[in-house]
Amino acid sequence: MTTPTAPAPRRTLVDRFLDGVEKIGNKLPDPVMIFIAICALVLIASWLAAAAGVSVTNPATGKTVAAVNLLSADGLRRILSEAVKNFGAFPALGLVLVVMLGIGVAEKTGYFEVAMRRVIERAPQAFIIPVIIFVAILGNVAGDAAPIVLPPLAAMVFLRLGLHPVAGVAMAYAAALGALRPT
Repeated sequence: MTTPTAPAPRRTLVDRFLDGVEKIGNKLPDPVMIFIAICALVLIASWLAAAAGVSVTNPATGKTVAAVNLLSADGLRRILSEAVKNFGAFPALGLVLVVMLGIGVAEKTGYFEVAMRRVIERAPQAFIIPVIIFVAILGNVAGDAAPIVLPPLAAMVFLRLGLHPVAGVAMAYAAALGALRPT
């Protein structure tokens, strides 16, 4: 004799939507491959724009800037010689690299899992989401790395709480960018 099983709980519209977003996101290629493809598109676009003689006027300085073919010998030299300056001019890069290095060490040593488990076990669930939002706001005030570093961490916490990880990513990203200070 078989025992009757309880019907599965009905999934809400939000859960089905987030599952769909996750399914589509899982079909995307590796982020490195996306980055390489975008770089290739930029190189091809620069070649086409330079061949067409495209130029624009910089509204701040009034100077005319012509498109540069990055696939030419001069363009490749320019890419290589200005790479350090381009990356160095990105204000969040140094902070992001240091934070990601620290996160990598903490993840490999098991620190994150233990710390998250302790926080989740001891903190009331009602306070987890406001704490993540607060950390996102403080992280953005302290530096520019919060929108890059916090969303994956929020996804891990949401997953551990039994919530949808995409919602954690969206919440942390919105909280970090909602705290942008005016320039």
